[in-house]
Amino acid sequence: MIYLILAIAIGWIATKTWDGHARWRYLVDRFGEEAARRIQLKEIWQGETAEMVEQTFGKPLEVKESVLKATVKHTYCYQRVAKNRFALRVHIENGAVVGWDR
Repeated sequence: MIYLILAIAIGWIATKTWDGHARWRYLVDRFGEEAARRIQLKEIWQGETAEMVEQTFGKPLEVKESVLKATVKHTYCYQRVAKNRFALRVHIENGAVVGWDR
């Protein structure tokens, strides 16, 4: 019985390690090593693309959009704390991060 539990635990750890390595390779191939490192650390920076933000935090709970003459603005909202209140808002203009509120 103990050997079975040990084998299951080792298999689970090996799977998680492989999944982490595969994700790292995907991020490096897609965005480069520096951006992949920052995504893994869940950092936000100006100039980060909307796709990178989604790789960092997942799909936003809410997206607000405003279209102006020459600019498209999105606000990605994460971590709901109350109705219409979020712990993190990421402001994106024309596909790149320009600011955020925590």
